[in-house]
Amino acid sequence: MIWGLVSYAKKGQWQRLLNQLKALFPRSTGWVVNNCEGEAAEGEIQGDNAQFEFGGYRVLCEKMAALNGPYVIMNDTLFRTHSTRGWMKLLRGIPGRLDESAHCVYGDIRYDGEALAERSNPFLASWIFVIPNKTSLMAFKLILCEVLQEETLLLSPEYEAFLASWIEPKSSWRGWHGASSETEKARKRQCIVWEHRLSLRLLASGMDLRSLGEWDPGLYRWLRIADRLKTRWKAWMG
Repeated sequence: MIWGLVSYAKKGQWQRLLNQLKALFPRSTGWVVNNCEGEAAEGEIQGDNAQFEFGGYRVLCEKMAALNGPYVIMNDTLFRTHSTRGWMKLLRGIPGRLDESAHCVYGDIRYDGEALAERSNPFLASWIFVIPNKTSLMAFKLILCEVLQEETLLLSPEYEAFLASWIEPKSSWRGWHGASSETEKARKRQCIVWEHRLSLRLLASGMDLRSLGEWDPGLYRWLRIADRLKTRWKAWMG
């Protein structure tokens, strides 16, 4: 299993947890792209954060293309907003269970309905992607690069309203509760648009989007609940 993680952190901030992640795949190649300027530790790749975690994913795809998969691509929300131990347990069970011949991407899947043309049903949350083979990796990389290079498209009023309500929610039970600065809100908005557009283009290309919970649906349901509680707790305490 080839793995890669995009981080935005001070040097050594996640070292203990990174060591645990490396221990999941002890005989595998892995990379960390640190997008925090000047903070890449020895052995890490210094990213530029120009396209946030998505630019880091592109760098990881380029590195991974020289090796045979399967591949795991993720970001450091694994340590910040997700149930770290639980997701590591799920990841530990992946080798040997993937359909390595499938033209697909596995991930943390969402079914939010078809009301919005800009959001596919389903779509993959953009913090983790598991790709079973090199053919799928190269297709994923091509579509990712196309999405990042696109000019800003005109969005429907319904989608604009959704983005506004998600980024500035009126209730701590839903939406995003990150930093309140306009810069952070703009970053989050752009990442949501890229997240949805990536899944739309993957599906349009003929790739399947599959859930990482298909082998252990009970654990996956628990992780979704635990993740939601963790983000709500941060919102209430914030």
